[in-house]
Amino acid sequence: MRDCLQPQTAYIARMSRALTFAASSSIFLLLMACGGPDPASDAAEQTSSPVEAESETSGEEEAPAMRSMAELLRDEPRLSSLAAAVEAAGMTDQLSSEGPYTLFAPSNDAFAALPSAVSLDILSAPENSELLKTIISYHVVPMALQRDDLGAEEQLSTLSGAPLPVTINGSIVAVGNEAATALIVIPNLEVANGVIHIVDSVLLPPAN
Repeated sequence: MRDCLQPQTAYIARMSRALTFAASSSIFLLLMACGGPDPASDAAEQTSSPVEAESETSGEEEAPAMRSMAELLRDEPRLSSLAAAVEAAGMTDQLSSEGPYTLFAPSNDAFAALPSAVSLDILSAPENSELLKTIISYHVVPMALQRDDLGAEEQLSTLSGAPLPVTINGSIVAVGNEAATALIVIPNLEVANGVIHIVDSVLLPPAN
């Protein structure tokens, strides 16, 4: 009896292995037909993902905004006296506005060299606010001018209404009139609303 069952047992074992192989093959073919995972595609996606993420991150970065003229005066230690004068004259908002402007900015040393009768302390007194505003306005031109834009013997229109003469001698650029002349010592400080040139003297508008 046992001898009779052995061929049947062997046959059943062979059939079982055949069915298992066929089922595995069918499942594999079904997965491929249904769009199963593609190793090559996954590798490509993994390779490109960091680059795409870096590109997206860098695209979101923004350049820092430029400071306005009033903000540079506030932040620049060499121009702290002018910043105080601009505030006392009530011109901070104007020098923060769109402009554009060119500011011939007297340094702290320039204000310190003023005669005692017209020192910054005296000019900043409330009763002298209009005079101080006229003086500061004489340093401001309502257009953006780089150092190379200034022409010899040119007369610049200022916010005060008085013309500001320009004199050029080689590399030396001077602005002002017979009352006071200033040399540009640091040119072309660019700000969001114009250009600042630091000068070595406080300019005085011509007498009416």
